[in-house]
Amino acid sequence: MNKQMLSNYRSYYFRRFTQICFRVLSIFIPVRKNRILISSFGGKQYTCNPKYIVEYLDQAENGQFEVIVSIVDPGIKKWIPRWMKTAKQYSLCFCYYYLSAKVIIVNDSPSLIIPTKKKQLLINTWHGGGTYKRVGKTKDNDYTKEFAHKNRLYCNKATSAYISSSELFTKYHIQDSYEYDGKILKTGMPRNDVFFYDNDKQQRIKDKVYQWLNLQITQRIILYAPTLHDNSFLNNISDNYKVDKHEDYWLDVRKLEDAAHERFGGDWVVVLRAHIGLKSFIENTLDASNYPDMQELLVASEILISDYSSSIWDFSYTYKPCFLYCYDLEKYDQDRGFYIPIHEWGFPVCETFVALLNAIRDFDEKDFHAKMEHHHERLGGYEDGHACERVANFIQEQIR
Repeated sequence: MNKQMLSNYRSYYFRRFTQICFRVLSIFIPVRKNRILISSFGGKQYTCNPKYIVEYLDQAENGQFEVIVSIVDPGIKKWIPRWMKTAKQYSLCFCYYYLSAKVIIVNDSPSLIIPTKKKQLLINTWHGGGTYKRVGKTKDNDYTKEFAHKNRLYCNKATSAYISSSELFTKYHIQDSYEYDGKILKTGMPRNDVFFYDNDKQQRIKDKVYQWLNLQITQRIILYAPTLHDNSFLNNISDNYKVDKHEDYWLDVRKLEDAAHERFGGDWVVVLRAHIGLKSFIENTLDASNYPDMQELLVASEILISDYSSSIWDFSYTYKPCFLYCYDLEKYDQDRGFYIPIHEWGFPVCETFVALLNAIRDFDEKDFHAKMEHHHERLGGYEDGHACERVANFIQEQIR
């Protein structure tokens, strides 16, 4: 038995022991029907679907709910509305709220340590839509397969409902990859309601982003938002490290801005949004990796450059230009794989920086709009701007 396998066994049986302890403790802690606990990315951020659900509920139900936000770093409190409470992840306070909340909303796996009770409602919103890179059991390796399967079964048993963004997301992601056979809410992603806001509301969001980035209103944003790569050039950099400007993956920001100006006109600036699991550094970019809300960045941006990130699903509902910069496509496909071949998604796929520049210069709005409509239809998208409303109605029905 190798060290990794031994470590997996230790972690698994330690979690089983703590689950039993918390289950006994939970007998003495009653559930409060107006209490909601939310956790985004394990308490690392106040963002994504949980944020949009509770803020909609607060407005729709006149503040009848007590909301607790799980946090890891106290620094994110500045982004959380003052009427919400916070609890540090896995503190005694957090454990109490987790055991006493009527509704628990997560955008990742639920707690593997604290069990849920039958009286509680745990909603998993996940943190991505569409159907792109493989996840769950479809990417498990030999060392994690057994324990990942056990953990998924435990999480599925704890989950009351899973939110879906599309028909194929339900099939490939929820049912096949995560082996979930419980209740599925075909609502769309609550965080994507933002793309259906009226022009005035979207303009207020844009103004907020521009103020944070200290941009002039005449400037236009190219957002570069790659997903997590095991071999990413963003993955192992430090403040003093300079990456070789290899043409296959390096972004020459000035050339990128010039290509956008040549095709669309205007004054452009490149903004970097690194994945939560990556460090961030690219010369001549504005770094928005610490901005709390990715959806607001997407609203404020005129062009998105990504790769295999689910942000392309979100941005596709704006019908604004989106390009996939896939410098490691062959390796990524071999190591991770896709549910649907990437060239069938409808986005321009660029494996070199030169190809990316050419795709920007040759961009055809009408052709792209038609491809996005086909993409939404093929995946069976549920997005229509009413996801928060549907989830809120479900929560109220379950509480009643």
